[in-house]
Amino acid sequence: MSGPKAAPGVVEYTPPNIFRGFFHIDGSIYHFIAPTSITSHPFKASEATLTYVELPSGTHSYSGTFGDSVNIASNDGNTISGKIDPPGAVDPPVSVQASLTWQ
Repeated sequence: MSGPKAAPGVVEYTPPNIFRGFFHIDGSIYHFIAPTSITSHPFKASEATLTYVELPSGTHSYSGTFGDSVNIASNDGNTISGKIDPPGAVDPPVSVQASLTWQ
């Protein structure tokens, strides 16, 4: 079994309540969409990282925080992190918990 791999990408939040991300893995783009209940201004982390052991697929629950950065973990063991681009920090930081679907 190999260790975790990292993939570069972008994550963003757009009102009303849509969190999504795009990651480049082995020449393909993996995309997720995750409705969320937070209320915030739009923000983007243009240098996000997906850390994974197996290629992402399906629907999974996730939890984490949005603040100066995005830090979430899903129940399949994948994590997504990235510093939010200026001036978009979420202040005060918010906890998030929902489900995301890889497409």
